Amino acid sequence: MPVLMEGTALTKRYRSGQAALEVLQGVELAISSGEVVAVTGPSGAGKSTLLHLLGGIDRPSAGQVLYRHKDLYRLSEGERAWIRNRAFGFVFQFYHLVPELTALENVMLPARLPRRKGWGRRFGLSDVSDPAPIRQRAADLLGQVGLPSRLNHLPAELSGGEQQRVAVARALMNKPELIFCDEPTGNLDSRTGAQILELMQEVNRKQGTAFMIVTHEEAVSRIANRTISLKDGRLWD
Repeated sequence: MPVLMEGTALTKRYRSGQAALEVLQGVELAISSGEVVAVTGPSGAGKSTLLHLLGGIDRPSAGQVLYRHKDLYRLSEGERAWIRNRAFGFVFQFYHLVPELTALENVMLPARLPRRKGWGRRFGLSDVSDPAPIRQRAADLLGQVGLPSRLNHLPAELSGGEQQRVAVARALMNKPELIFCDEPTGNLDSRTGAQILELMQEVNRKQGTAFMIVTHEEAVSRIANRTISLKDGRLWD
């Protein structure tokens, strides 16, 4: 499978007073199309930092992040935001749903963000996420994740597992090539966590969506094509 995302010599430093804390030290990581990669390691090892760098959320101190062989951090902020919205999806441990929006409105949100025509051609992607009406696609996705009767519920009216299902549906809204997951089962009971993993496996199998999953959970490693460990700022296969 072709390489979709690549981090080369990734380094991230944070300043604390006069001292510099180096969280990542020359990390090298490639993710192929349709691949599921699990990243494990102790708390504070830099797993979330790595996800944020690869996802175009936070800039590395050194090194490159290549998406489709283009350096994310040499693009304009607008182009990088476009890629985050169109090519990537994000699922976080604490869901990050907008509390004032219903489940349906939360799922619709990525497709309603402003776009720039023509940018898609630079990355081999379409400028329009889906020809079908946005509302119908969001409703269909909520049905696929088992929430057809919860479309008009606010996040506070949903259980933790239901909120995470909404977050997964939202991540799928624009048919991304790669979904970044930061401890997606860490805040769930074992049964609900297993259901979320089954859902991710199904999406990967049916749609060929690649996943990078940062986790402490051994069960996540079992669904991955490859598991790598982050320790002392470096990756270990």
